[in-house]
Amino acid sequence: MKSESARYVELLERRLTLLGSLIQTLEAWRKAFIGFDLQNAEERIAEEDQLCRIIQALDAEIANLQARRAEREGLAPRTGELGWPRGSETGGGSHERALAALNRMATAQNELRRLNEVNQAILRRSRHTVNALRNLFISYAPTYASPETPGAGMVYQERI
Repeated sequence: MKSESARYVELLERRLTLLGSLIQTLEAWRKAFIGFDLQNAEERIAEEDQLCRIIQALDAEIANLQARRAEREGLAPRTGELGWPRGSETGGGSHERALAALNRMATAQNELRRLNEVNQAILRRSRHTVNALRNLFISYAPTYASPETPGAGMVYQERI
């Protein structure tokens, strides 16, 4: 049976792998959106949603493991953050591996934050462009409207 520390490291590494997949998905979304491949962009959004759900479930498992360990060590459980109390169970370099995984995770989360900011900026600029085009089309709509058919809507009276 694996030690809690080994299980914790395993969960962190799995989360790190999922964050890497999420980074790739965000990059693929940006390329698809910029390339006007909207179907591919929508598929990447669905993939992003799925990855986020998996990460949330994994986070719950990590939080439960952290809480059990903190309780056993007589410490207050960490909420909303990742971390492993250094206790008696440090054999096999698990603590060092956990710290290394946490450091890599911080790097991945910073990259995700950066990509989200870039993608948000793309969407903001796109919204401005769409609004400008919409206003342009509205202002020129009368120019491109179908001409009325002669006599349509008018009542003619014959003179005798």
